[in-house]
Amino acid sequence: MPSGVEKLTGINVRTSTLVHFGEAHYLAGGSCGPRTQQEFQLVLMMTGSAKVLVDGEMIIVRERQCAAMYPGKVEFWQFSPDLPVRHTWVALKLAAISEDRLRRIELSPRLAPVTNRLLSIVELGLGTSLSGSTERWLEALAVSAVECFLLDSTTKVASEPPDAVRGALRYMEAHLQESFDLAVLAASVGMSAQHLTRMFRQHLGDSPMHYLWRLRAERGATLLEETSLRVSEISHRTGFQSPSHFSRLIQSVYGLSPRELRISSRQDGPDRLRGVLP
Repeated sequence: MPSGVEKLTGINVRTSTLVHFGEAHYLAGGSCGPRTQQEFQLVLMMTGSAKVLVDGEMIIVRERQCAAMYPGKVEFWQFSPDLPVRHTWVALKLAAISEDRLRRIELSPRLAPVTNRLLSIVELGLGTSLSGSTERWLEALAVSAVECFLLDSTTKVASEPPDAVRGALRYMEAHLQESFDLAVLAASVGMSAQHLTRMFRQHLGDSPMHYLWRLRAERGATLLEETSLRVSEISHRTGFQSPSHFSRLIQSVYGLSPRELRISSRQDGPDRLRGVLP
């Protein structure tokens, strides 16, 4: 079944013969699917949330939750309507999973909290340089992630981030074109800059201003891919200090210049992601 992808702004994938690790960023209101799941997949919702229709059953995956997806199921992912989404995943072909572990998976809950140890394993997979010698390493990491999920699935599922963090994210979205600093952002939700930074790091794993610049880069990448606007106009619309500042950050995040990113997206389109995205 073909897979449709809406409002995707960035992707990073590490693949071996039997497993792959990935990370994707979506703007608010993005979606993926419908698609038939081919592997066993753990999806870690790092920011935002998703409503997932799996063979007609609705599952809600909240921020800092990990969801197990099973092969042969038809999925449709609808991401947060009001917040950008970042999620990571690890997927394994059944040949990479022992029979004993498969039986335990069948008995486990579908959702578990995203613990620091599970997050560390997935980040190691995403940070691995691809070469023939890394296949067994990636496969070992993937199996470790599954084992971690099985251990963590009996733990109470993590809650959504507090209202202050969600309010700050909404402020970022509404004022993306404007220039503002951490003090202004913190004041918008009625707390100190230090307290807001601590809450962001605790719940989103990032500082507020670093998150803001990543969000601006994602919005800029979407405009490059979906419009013919000049780089100078896109940089202005997304709150960058100059076109050169915008170009440097796009190069840093995506490994491509704005021109290269625009050409690549129009040559490949969403089909380049088929069979990879959750």
